[in-house]
Amino acid sequence: MSSVLSLSAGNTGALASNSELRAGGCSMGTRRLWLFQSAVTAVLISIAALPVSAQSRTGGDAANDTGVEFATLSATPTPDVTPIAPATPVQEISKPVPRTVDGKFLFFFAMAAALTVSDIELTQRCLQAGTCHEANILYGNNPTRARMYGFNLPVLGAQTVLSAWLKRRHPERNLWMVPPIADSVAHGVGTITGATK
Repeated sequence: MSSVLSLSAGNTGALASNSELRAGGCSMGTRRLWLFQSAVTAVLISIAALPVSAQSRTGGDAANDTGVEFATLSATPTPDVTPIAPATPVQEISKPVPRTVDGKFLFFFAMAAALTVSDIELTQRCLQAGTCHEANILYGNNPTRARMYGFNLPVLGAQTVLSAWLKRRHPERNLWMVPPIADSVAHGVGTITGATK
């Protein structure tokens, strides 16, 4: 009896030190260990108190007047005792990942695509009228419509893929808007220039 109580008293001292850790902030592993030690201590105290209260009520006998025997510690396991399964860890609820292609993304893509097409078409109209020349050195001085579309559509596709990657990688930031806005500004200037000549 005294060995059981001294064992539980030893665990109580361990609990005090773990509760101090818990108050100062601890990891989940330390908290689980503290909960496990608390459960073991409560079970040991319950087991130690059961035979003592039975003996005091029955005058030292292991059975009372109804013939019910109280549990004693033995080497053989009792069949009606089920083992306690370890607690499953609590998983944190993750935030849902926002959609990559949403209304804003489609708006910026459509704006960049529309300004790219209008820039190419107005530049071609101006070149055919002979009132302007192409300023972009990558096209040459008098580019064809196929050459302009062949250069601009892959650039539009690349900036769309880059925007999607940025939006998926950093959903909380608006970095994904930079490529379509830069493309729209560049082709917006070309559209305005082509429309005025």
